Amino acid sequence: MRERAVAKRSYGQYCPVAAGLDLIGDRWVLLICRELVGGPRGFNELKRALPGLASNLLSTRMRTMVADGLVARDEGGYRLTQEGRAVIPVLRAIARFGVRGLSSEPTEPVNAYRSTRAFLLPWAMSDKLPPLVIVHAADGSRADLVVENGVAGVREHADSSSSDVVHLHVDAGNLASVRRGESTFTGHVEGPGAAAAAVLAALLLTPPEA
Repeated sequence: MRERAVAKRSYGQYCPVAAGLDLIGDRWVLLICRELVGGPRGFNELKRALPGLASNLLSTRMRTMVADGLVARDEGGYRLTQEGRAVIPVLRAIARFGVRGLSSEPTEPVNAYRSTRAFLLPWAMSDKLPPLVIVHAADGSRADLVVENGVAGVREHADSSSSDVVHLHVDAGNLASVRRGESTFTGHVEGPGAAAAAVLAALLLTPPEA
């Protein structure tokens, strides 16, 4: 069992839920992990991505997460360790649970990267997705939904010259309603017929059969 390297409050219970919360239950920790899922981030990048998080508290959280083995720091910035990446399924389960608490319309801008991370990946069946899907948001932004080593993830968009890549056009408010079971998907998909249909099915965006 890992000994806590930085002293802080603990539930002190012989319970895996309590032990997990000792590591990731502090405020902002899971949101920091969320930001690091897509790759290394510098301190200032994290600060910009997490409005409301004071610099001194971010410094404290990063020191603790490094000491706990969730995060490593190198020349590229902070990144999730292998142990830290074990939190990814937890983040996606929380997203599936938490979507019911969102308002019907976004209260802030949600670009393609955030839409993919929040409303596509937690429901994605990675084994049924192609290696790359380019996601387009209403604001004109794009993100790459990628599958590597059998695991779906999201990256900032990189130009692709392939003609058979599937393009998925989404709206964050509609996706939230879909995930709450309140409406059907109103976006659209472009690409080879079979591949496009497979992407919608793999992301659970196909309307249920009557």
